Amino acid sequence: MRRKLLRKRLLPGLLVLCLLLALFSGCGKRQEKSEYVLYDLNADRTDFIEENYTPTKTKAKDMAEEMLNDMSSDKSSGNRLRPIPSEVGIQSVTLDQESGLLTVSFSRAYSNLNGAEEAMTRAAIVKTLLQIRGVTMVDFQVEGTELVDENGNVVGAMDESSFVEGMTRADSPKNSTELTIYYPSADGSALVAQKKKVTYSSNIPIYRVALNCLQKKPKDSDLNPAFPSTAKVLSMTVADSICYLNFDTNFRTSSSNVPLKTAIYSIVDTLTELSSIKGVQISINGENVSLSDDDETGIIFRRDTTLIQEDDSKDTD
Repeated sequence: MRRKLLRKRLLPGLLVLCLLLALFSGCGKRQEKSEYVLYDLNADRTDFIEENYTPTKTKAKDMAEEMLNDMSSDKSSGNRLRPIPSEVGIQSVTLDQESGLLTVSFSRAYSNLNGAEEAMTRAAIVKTLLQIRGVTMVDFQVEGTELVDENGNVVGAMDESSFVEGMTRADSPKNSTELTIYYPSADGSALVAQKKKVTYSSNIPIYRVALNCLQKKPKDSDLNPAFPSTAKVLSMTVADSICYLNFDTNFRTSSSNVPLKTAIYSIVDTLTELSSIKGVQISINGENVSLSDDDETGIIFRRDTTLIQEDDSKDTD
């Protein structure tokens, strides 16, 4: 009789304990941080809001397409905004599995985003996509052409170092450094080294800053830019210490008095001053540039100082 009475008293308590354990166990699972998050934006588009995310796809490219679709603004709610405006379409997503470069091509409507809005949109998308295993860099295109910033400079491939928390175009931190730029001489026969102090936004790769310098004629100097101001950089990416540059046809014009070899090594010797770059491959509309018929396809130019002559002048602009 005592055993039956004890059993009757213990059973309700055990049932309650089991229910509590199940409840807390369930709560614990719901509170676990997901392996992935979507980076949404606040209502003012000035800060990120993280949202736990579980993709249904497993392959990197498929997962990227799924995430991009879920980041469309037609799925926004309340003060949490999806970063991709509804009018911006996603034309294609490609992944180079060897380099880890994920290229996303948007519709022309992406170009309508203003500076601050575009910067935060881009940061939210890139931070989200870089979580995917196998994706090490993200490159943006608009209608198949490389994305340019408000100054007309190609943004290029972006990685984890391209953005800082809370970044906006207005208050993005600035970096200052001194670059060695090798400009073609007045007659185009040699390269002249100039030290140039530059201040630039921290979300712009330094190799992009160096290339911008090469396209502008130094002030108070008879030196030449490496390539015409009308030339457009269609793409610029760095992978495995090699910089891949693709220009439009304006890279070589009849008005330029800089020989092709001088132009090439103006770029190569300038970029290889940077520790992250050991070689440069140059293309025009996707066709690799070479200096002779004997050069193999896809030649990578390495540093060559034979054209360099000394010059101690500085350009501080």
